[in-house]
Amino acid sequence: MFKRRYLIVKREENLSEQERPDLGRIFGHLPELKTLWKFSREVYKVWAGEQSLKAARWRWSRPKNNEAYREVAEMRINTGGSFRPDGQRRRRGGV
Repeated sequence: MFKRRYLIVKREENLSEQERPDLGRIFGHLPELKTLWKFSREVYKVWAGEQSLKAARWRWSRPKNNEAYREVAEMRINTGGSFRPDGQRRRRGGV
């Protein structure tokens, strides 16, 4: 299962017929990973295709404001809008 963890964030349209059941088995063992899987799907939608800045911001507001994602400590999104796994604010100039 550990070797196949990349399936959780792999784009759904790129999953092979063999990988789909493997992903199902991963969720069978660790159902809480389905939240991360759903989050990754929404993030991919933010960057999908050509779209206006307004559309991208609207698409980002969905995962950013989703309470299910805020309940997972490792997925906390700070009030500044930038995603950091540790929940800390991002300083100007990078880090």
